[in-house]
Amino acid sequence: GAFYYEESAFHNNYISLGSNNGCLLAPLPFPFGGPPPPLCGAAPYATAFSDRVIANNQALNVDIESIAAYAHATYRFTDTWSASIGLRWTEEEKVQAYDFFIDNTRNVLNATCVPPGIPGFPPTGLCFPIVPPGITPTLSPRNPMVGVPTTYSETWSEVTPKLGIEYKPSDRQLYYLSYSEGFKSGGFNGRPTPGPTGTFAAVEAYDPELLETYELGAKTQFLDDRVRLNAAYFFSQYQDIQLLVLGPSGFFENRNAGEADIQGIELELLARPTPAFELSLNLGYMDQEYTSLTADALRSGFRLSNRLPMTPEWNG
Repeated sequence: GAFYYEESAFHNNYISLGSNNGCLLAPLPFPFGGPPPPLCGAAPYATAFSDRVIANNQALNVDIESIAAYAHATYRFTDTWSASIGLRWTEEEKVQAYDFFIDNTRNVLNATCVPPGIPGFPPTGLCFPIVPPGITPTLSPRNPMVGVPTTYSETWSEVTPKLGIEYKPSDRQLYYLSYSEGFKSGGFNGRPTPGPTGTFAAVEAYDPELLETYELGAKTQFLDDRVRLNAAYFFSQYQDIQLLVLGPSGFFENRNAGEADIQGIELELLARPTPAFELSLNLGYMDQEYTSLTADALRSGFRLSNRLPMTPEWNG
């Protein structure tokens, strides 16, 4: 078989940096520390400047492409014993592009002031806009001074096998032992890591997760196929777990920050006493623990005693 998957996603983190709140600031320049203009909050300025904001837009695009090829085969040694082998090759590419910019197209009046008496400025002091009108690109391909890439691409590939041996003493009984591996691709953080003195640093990718699982189970039917009982025990070793941790920069980042062991039992019972009446029971028990955590994870509050997310002890 073959598999193809494609996805595109867009996200804009819109952050309001402030507004006039219906108040017109005095014209520039004006004396530092002077009284507010008499028109502050009065019509028509209260209407003309209400709901105007300076906005920091953190826009990013993500494109994902995944392709895979796989095969599975079973060889029967005898009427009751067989062996299976499966193999899957997966390759995933992710492209993430940033476009961060400050939007002051509504010309919100904002100012910072130089106090009186500073050489080179008017004796009364001077105020000037912090953010100019229009669009000011920051981490953006439109910013010639950005200094780091704004588009990142990474490709991950993995070959994941499955091996198994099966014992089938009758058409209504199957006992099996299997080993399989799982793969989850890496990615990029949605927010770039701040660099020194307010600059941006290059974005680092985090690596894939890997899982190795052993399973021992039985699938049976009896009482003229009116009862089905399936049971399985599994043990999984989970490596390079992607966790949201507090990085050295003070921002939360996705990182490969832990390893864990997960084991459990699953039980499925289906009974049909009559053709029109059916009873079913599903029960699962899971025991799990982190076996290691990185320094970033520990600094973020993770502990080896924590439960992994989405791993209830009991489900039914």
